[in-house]
Amino acid sequence: MWYSWEVGFWNSVDRLNDGTAFIFIPVGDMLYYADADRYYGSDRMFGIGSQVEGEKYDRIMEFLDWYASPEGVTFQHAGIEGLNYTVNEDGTFTPYKDNALMDNLPVPDEFGGGGYNDGNNAINQWIVSSICVNPLTGERYAQKFWQSYKDMTMTQMKKEWQEYFGAEDAVDYMKKNNQLLASPSVDFTPASDDNDIAAIRVDVNKTLCQYTWQLIFAESDEDFEDLWDVMVEQLNGFGYEQLYEYDCANYQPEVDAKIAAAA
Repeated sequence: MWYSWEVGFWNSVDRLNDGTAFIFIPVGDMLYYADADRYYGSDRMFGIGSQVEGEKYDRIMEFLDWYASPEGVTFQHAGIEGLNYTVNEDGTFTPYKDNALMDNLPVPDEFGGGGYNDGNNAINQWIVSSICVNPLTGERYAQKFWQSYKDMTMTQMKKEWQEYFGAEDAVDYMKKNNQLLASPSVDFTPASDDNDIAAIRVDVNKTLCQYTWQLIFAESDEDFEDLWDVMVEQLNGFGYEQLYEYDCANYQPEVDAKIAAAA
């Protein structure tokens, strides 16, 4: 998978059981970088226009208040009871039709009918993260942390993975092998690019986007090396080294702050 979040859409319980799911394979000499939770919120935000007032403003605030509640967050991260999950006797959840979004399953009439994607929540933002604990269940909102999900997906694939790599899961492997680099949260705003740097960045980004895709799909090592040489030559011509030095200097205060925070 190109992006780690894509695995969550593909790896349904059925695919984990029939062996068509994706699973993490570590790279021996790689450090895995992870941003820590931020103290002052994330880049995700909700804005209400300055001209919104009265009853419309109140309805927006009422919605956002619900959206941040356990009920709203459960809809956001877990879906609909009886369609995406069932409730156990102890109040915890068990996954049910967790492939609804990926396969656009038909929705029962009681929920509006049509395909699942037709009525799925299109707000790709949330106020409460899925890693948070749902007070209604005592477990995290994210399905992969539910005990029922762990029990259902302890497949042959996972058993073989655990035995081969000597770890419970990917994070456990990274921790045991000192390959997880967590970056402390610090408050930092970099200086804006001047016109010269901005122009270089545009050319460099365009070149990187073009050639990295070609490099990924190179048909042979020789093709890869040829494309790499052309890319490097073009990047240097656009002023890549100047951009690199600028960014290193620009972000050094953030690096220093992170080192201090980790001390």
